[in-house]
Amino acid sequence: VIYDVSHSLNPLEDYSDLFLDRYKKMLDLWYSRPISKRVSDIKFVIRSRISKPRRIAGLVTKKITKEGRFIIGVEDPTGRIDVEIPYDLLSKMENILLDSFVIMDVERGERGFMAKDFWCLDIPSKEMKRIKDELYVAVTSDLHLGKEGFVEDLFSDMTEWFVKMDDRTSKRICCLIINGDVVDIYAHEKGEVKASYLKLLTYLKQLPDSIIKVIIPGECDATRPALPQPSIFSSYIEQIPIPNLYLLGNPSMISINTIKFLLFHGQSLVDVSSQIPSIDKRNVAKLGRILLKLRHLAPTYGGDTPIAPEKEDLLVIKEVPDVFILGHMHMGSEDFYKNTIILSLPSWLKDDEAWPGRLALINLSTMEIDWKFLE
Repeated sequence: VIYDVSHSLNPLEDYSDLFLDRYKKMLDLWYSRPISKRVSDIKFVIRSRISKPRRIAGLVTKKITKEGRFIIGVEDPTGRIDVEIPYDLLSKMENILLDSFVIMDVERGERGFMAKDFWCLDIPSKEMKRIKDELYVAVTSDLHLGKEGFVEDLFSDMTEWFVKMDDRTSKRICCLIINGDVVDIYAHEKGEVKASYLKLLTYLKQLPDSIIKVIIPGECDATRPALPQPSIFSSYIEQIPIPNLYLLGNPSMISINTIKFLLFHGQSLVDVSSQIPSIDKRNVAKLGRILLKLRHLAPTYGGDTPIAPEKEDLLVIKEVPDVFILGHMHMGSEDFYKNTIILSLPSWLKDDEAWPGRLALINLSTMEIDWKFLE
């Protein structure tokens, strides 16, 4: 376990510390790059009479069209500024979300400040990491176990496939990741929720002890709904001792044979989709690419994603993952961005789109993804 948000939560009464910490962490990421020109305080730029371009950095407060001009608002700890985006830079604006961090070169013009260029932080390019041995990590999500429509017969088949280990792939599985929404607390009474978790533990108990089992929560699990989420409450899921079971928070990062997995259930993908309609919401992995570019798992506050007022912003993507796992949207898709694999998983509900399968298998020696068809 590289990090688990469950151990770092420190909720406050307002959001000022959260956004200030986000700004500082993002600025540190900017300055950690080999070539990174220093930024000026927004307050200084507004007061300065020098006309040459200045570099600023801050969080996006608005994106509006006014009198045919596209205006973006940016805020840092010293002040706010409205900047006009020229036509030739508009295409860059598509991937910028509200409350995300941007770096801009601006200069004063006749009608105010004009952007000369701007960037989001983005992840750096890196080498694809692989291991020598042929080992597999199995990944699934959104079981909604116990809810009407849960395809229990297929889930039982999957468990049996793990237990039998009668083919080359199943014998080489070292880890199973369940990426949130294990049950659905909104579809159960309290006693039924515990019963559903107990059923999951009964299935996991059948798996070989050698397989590591990692579970993070989603918004439908027995923990707080706001991001970041602590692990599923132990009173619900520790009735049966399971060897090598890790209950982690949402998000968490783990290392499996040196390969880094960023586990995030993906609640914020709804807000990403609504702000960038040009990306087909069925291609969830493409939406995940936006989060990597912005170096944040849930940039926008006040949308469909509840975010807790923590003292520290635990949703900043400080370490670059080798594999980025997503759920929530109930769509299976893959993407590959700067040698990071982005993988979104479908659900185990009967009426949801299940292509290309409900269980993904990542080969750590080739970093290829295969899907276990269960129909």
